[in-house]
Amino acid sequence: MAGFSGLTVVECVKAFDIVNPAIQQAMKSGIVNRQAGFLVVLDPATPWEPKYKKADERFEEEIVLFNNFFGHPDHWEYPYDKIALSKAFISWKTGRSSREVQLEAPYLYEAGMTKYGGSAVGPGGLVVAFSGVEEHFDQMFSEMMRAAIKGVCLHEMHKPKGVMNSADNFLTSCLTEAPGVAAKIIPGRKDSKVRCLSYQAHNFASCIKYQ
Repeated sequence: MAGFSGLTVVECVKAFDIVNPAIQQAMKSGIVNRQAGFLVVLDPATPWEPKYKKADERFEEEIVLFNNFFGHPDHWEYPYDKIALSKAFISWKTGRSSREVQLEAPYLYEAGMTKYGGSAVGPGGLVVAFSGVEEHFDQMFSEMMRAAIKGVCLHEMHKPKGVMNSADNFLTSCLTEAPGVAAKIIPGRKDSKVRCLSYQAHNFASCIKYQ
């Protein structure tokens, strides 16, 4: 029986598989202003602590669960990865979307934080952020991914062989790789828990954290 013990990169990949076609279509059709961007999902099991001061390498290494880029980073007009990570950090620390902080609680800003909105916060602290297109579409893509993650997690629990249809009283852990995903250690980071996924079906590379 497949176990489910909370959000892992496997559920993130499955959720991304759902929303990616819509994001790609929005970019190709010209509904959004460019075909570039960066999506990031944080580990909801890890709450913010004062030791995390900003969206730096430590934050990315320890808190980021999944990310994906659109377009070639070398051709980006702006550093969308850094902007998305800053949006995610703002939401992680404040519990509000970066758009809410911008419009309703600007007194929560600190030096070095991005001024842009474009993140989503789910119940329990699930944070998703996107940067690359207009702020309202950044937020829309973030909300789409957040909703897809929730749906995938519910599916994992309620599917025929899921925990809700078993005699088990407690969740069990069984981390497996999603179909079509190959993992390898990122060069230069051999001691890290972060690994790189190559998902050829959608031609993207994502950096994730295995639990």
